[in-house]
Amino acid sequence: MILCSVDDSPILDLETVARALTPLFRDGSISGPRYVSSPDVEGTLDVDPSDGPSFSVELSRDHSGVSIDGLFEQNELVAAALRAAIPPAAPRIVVIEPARGTFAELPKGITASELAMSWQDVQEFDEKGPTRRSPAPE
Repeated sequence: MILCSVDDSPILDLETVARALTPLFRDGSISGPRYVSSPDVEGTLDVDPSDGPSFSVELSRDHSGVSIDGLFEQNELVAAALRAAIPPAAPRIVVIEPARGTFAELPKGITASELAMSWQDVQEFDEKGPTRRSPAPE
């Protein structure tokens, strides 16, 4: 899953990502941030929750996007937490699930359960603004 600003504006830094995830995984299951030498990725956080499989969260070098590779429900939880950490004046934020061909708008204050109900087919995506709401994929 990819969380990003539609206009490629910087939205998060790695320390903010780590702070946003800490309340979700209080049991010390987060390691990092780990900075990497990659042209596209600035750094990674590894998450090993006690109630599910481990996954990683990567921040793009330009700070405009975050990749989350957990289970779908884990990704929704992390995406909602990260959206809460992005300033209200930020540009339009969306989350994209390439494997399902879906995307969702991420307004300020969205919860993981609201996100679960707001997925749309990527063919409905409009870079100028939100489109009609479709039911969540099965």
